[in-house]
Amino acid sequence: MRPLELRYAQALFELTQEEAQFRSDTEFLTGDSSLWKVLCSPCVSTAEKHALLERLLRDKTTPLLLNFYRLLCDRERVFLLPRILTCYHALCLDAEQAAEATLRCARPLAEADREQLSQALCRLHGKNRVELLTRLDPSLIGGFVIQLGDMTYDKSVRGMLRGLQRSLKER
Repeated sequence: MRPLELRYAQALFELTQEEAQFRSDTEFLTGDSSLWKVLCSPCVSTAEKHALLERLLRDKTTPLLLNFYRLLCDRERVFLLPRILTCYHALCLDAEQAAEATLRCARPLAEADREQLSQALCRLHGKNRVELLTRLDPSLIGGFVIQLGDMTYDKSVRGMLRGLQRSLKER
């Protein structure tokens, strides 16, 4: 996380914990490439951006979030919105004593296995909940690799083969 988007995320987090609405608004604003270009363009006046946000979001979001988007327009920082959302999500997880982990596996895992991994990570890291983001990676051959914060757990066949190769080289 970079300091600027983290500061915006922290300020917003202190005012509201409406992550679902913030995520929905951000996906709406960034989802249409022409709308996103207009909001990020320095050629479009701030007043026009405010009017556009008002027209699009008046009945869809909270006044606080609408003011937050206006502030980003005023400071020409709308382009930071996706990264602010990422930082905001991390702050929400931290407040809930939760974490997000990336699970790379060679084949899809059964839901029971995912739940078991999640519970084990909760116990190891003292968290109430761990969200697993799954990515398929056939290059692992078998097993899985989990990245949680700065910890990596490599239980893949590829990792084991690399370890075996290192130990053979040392002899």
